[in-house]
Amino acid sequence: MPQKRTIPRACEQCSAAFLARAAHVKNGKARFCSKRCAMRHLRAPSIIHIEPGQRFGRLIALRDNTDPERPTGVRPSWVCQCDCGQATTVVAHHLISGNTTSCGCHGRNGLHRTHGLSKTAPEYLTWGRMIQRCTNQRHPKYPRYGGRGITVCERWRSFENFYADMGARPSPLHSIDRIDNDGNYEPGNCRWATPKQQVRNRSNTRMLTIDGVTLPQAEWSDRRASNGN
Repeated sequence: MPQKRTIPRACEQCSAAFLARAAHVKNGKARFCSKRCAMRHLRAPSIIHIEPGQRFGRLIALRDNTDPERPTGVRPSWVCQCDCGQATTVVAHHLISGNTTSCGCHGRNGLHRTHGLSKTAPEYLTWGRMIQRCTNQRHPKYPRYGGRGITVCERWRSFENFYADMGARPSPLHSIDRIDNDGNYEPGNCRWATPKQQVRNRSNTRMLTIDGVTLPQAEWSDRRASNGN
């Protein structure tokens, strides 16, 4: 069998050098030199950045409520003001991940099904994953998104606004796609796209200009085939 290609890496937990498979580097799995370091990283306090006044759905962060002398395992939390007027304390990670977006009034008032959707709807799952890879430094895809400056606009911190702008997913084959790969998740730069459309929108896609029209090479090939040339 051919030997798998390896790439030198530095462990994110202990900084030790180790060799990782190229495929694992590409998919974000080559972060730690051992399972022990991976577990230590998971148990370490999360690096979460929240600013007073920042909005998370119906919640506005007021002040950090984290006890500096908290025992191991107690997670950072914030005092938030809900749009209904109720103050509540929320685990910081739940705000960043989108798991908590109100004081509970959504559920009490039957509002947890926003736009007729539940939290298991594909649009809601897409929204949550988008937030995660741009804000959660432990997410495997964070280096390719939040780590290189890709952010989610303030308006889309609310699922209601995200769904109002993006609408329903056209089919199970569609997923969210940024038109400008270096741009943020925001209205005007995102669409529902098929895998074929997304491949053609990659930064390394070869483009051709014919008669003043610039398209991916693959699309020119499709047009030529459809015309019978």
